Amino acid sequence: LFICLILVVGRNLSLEGAINGVKFYLTPDFDKILSPKLLIDVLGQVFFALSLGFGVMITLSSHLSKNENMAKTAIYTGVLNTLIAVLAGFMIFPALFAAGLEPDKGPSLVFQTLPIAFSHIHFGTIIC
Repeated sequence: LFICLILVVGRNLSLEGAINGVKFYLTPDFDKILSPKLLIDVLGQVFFALSLGFGVMITLSSHLSKNENMAKTAIYTGVLNTLIAVLAGFMIFPALFAAGLEPDKGPSLVFQTLPIAFSHIHFGTIIC
């Protein structure tokens, strides 16, 4: 899946209009940075993405050896999770702007954008 993600990101960054998607993705809106709703959304995303509070971490950690370095494993998990999320943004927003779709459609955005992104890759429906 990681290789597929890298391929789609590379392809989408080469689409016409993709640079507008990258600019949209990387330009912060400082007016909303102190919004309480943003803080709640961020915390919700962190708890969801890292599976904190769902018992998943406890279940998975029960299978680790006694010699496992938990601090290192936790850092790797957080860094890799963030890397995948950032790459997913570089996959979605360039395809979105290249296709001329609106960037503020909410969660359904992914279901509109990903089929377009995959259709621009040779054998995209088979590989991805």
